[in-house]
Amino acid sequence: MPEIHKADPGARRKTIMLLAVIVPIGLIALGLLMRFSPGIVNGLQDWILGDPARTLVRVKLVVAGGLVIFVTPLLAVGWYFWRLGSRVIRTERHPLPESKLVRDAVIRRGAAAVRVGWFFRVVGVLLLLLLIGIVRITWSLASRMDALQAACFDQVGVRYADAQRAWQNTLQDVVIESRPEYAEAARVAVGLQLSLIDRKEARLAHLLRAHPERVPRHEGLAAFVDAAAEWSDEDEAALRSESSSAEALSARVDSLRALNDAYSDWPALREAMRGELTQTDEYRAALDSLVARQTELEEMLAGCALENLRERIEDQAPQQPAGRGRRESGGAA
Repeated sequence: MPEIHKADPGARRKTIMLLAVIVPIGLIALGLLMRFSPGIVNGLQDWILGDPARTLVRVKLVVAGGLVIFVTPLLAVGWYFWRLGSRVIRTERHPLPESKLVRDAVIRRGAAAVRVGWFFRVVGVLLLLLLIGIVRITWSLASRMDALQAACFDQVGVRYADAQRAWQNTLQDVVIESRPEYAEAARVAVGLQLSLIDRKEARLAHLLRAHPERVPRHEGLAAFVDAAAEWSDEDEAALRSESSSAEALSARVDSLRALNDAYSDWPALREAMRGELTQTDEYRAALDSLVARQTELEEMLAGCALENLRERIEDQAPQQPAGRGRRESGGAA
C-alpha cells in the first residue's frame, strides 16, 4: 500500500485566505494599471524625449528597469525550483517531510524521489537560462540602438543624394531633348552638380561618423543635409585621411567649376531653364518626383530620430488634422 503524506488543514485554510486577499488586490491593481497606464506611458515618453542628447541613455534606463521588474520574480522562481530539487535529492523523499500540503500526496522515496528532484533542478536551470537569454538579447538590442540609428541617418543622406542625382540627370535629358544646341553646356553643368552632390554626401557621412553632434537631426531634412555647410580645413584633412577619393573628388569639382564658368552658353541656358524648359511635361514630372522623394525622406528622418517621435504622434492624431504643405524645390542644371 502506497505511503501517503497527509494534507495540513491549517495550510489549506491559509491558502484559501491568501487567495481571498490576493485575488481582489490583483484585480484592483490590474484595474488601476489599465486606468493610469496611458498617463504612465506618456510620462515616460515625455521624460525619454525631453532631452534629445540623452534620449538613448534614457531608453536604456527604461529597458534596464523593465528587465529588473520582469527578471526578479522569475529568477526567484528558478532559484526556488533548484533548491527544492536539491533538497529532494538529498533527503530522497518527495514531498519533503516538513512540506505542508493542501491535499494528500503519495510519498516517493529513493530513486523515484531523486528523479523528481532532478526534474525540479532542470526546471530551475531552464528558467535561469531563459532569463539569461532574454536579458542578453534585450540589452544587446538596446545597446545597438546607437549603431542602428546612425545607420538610419546614413541611409537618409545616401537616398537624398540619389534623389538629387536623378533630378540633375533628368534636367540634362530635358535640355538635350528640348534645346540640343546647349547639350555640351548642360553636360558640363550637370557634371559639376553631380560632383558637388558626391562631395556633399561624403562630407555628411564623415560628420555622421566623426562628429554626429554637429548634424541637426530634429530640425528637418534641409538642416540635416546642409550640416556640412560649416566645413573647415581640419574637416577636409580628416576626410582625406579616411578616404582616398576625397582629394580627387575636390579636384574634380574645381576642374568642372572652372570649365562650367568658361562656357559662354551658360547664361542663355540658365534663362532657358527658368523659362520655357520649366513648362515641359518632363520637367514637371521630374519636379513632382523630387518633391515626393523629399517628403518620404522627411518622414524617414523623423523615424530615425527618436526625439521626433512625440511630434510624429501628435501630427498623426485624428483630433489635430493638419494639411501638409508641399515645398517645391528645384535646381538649375
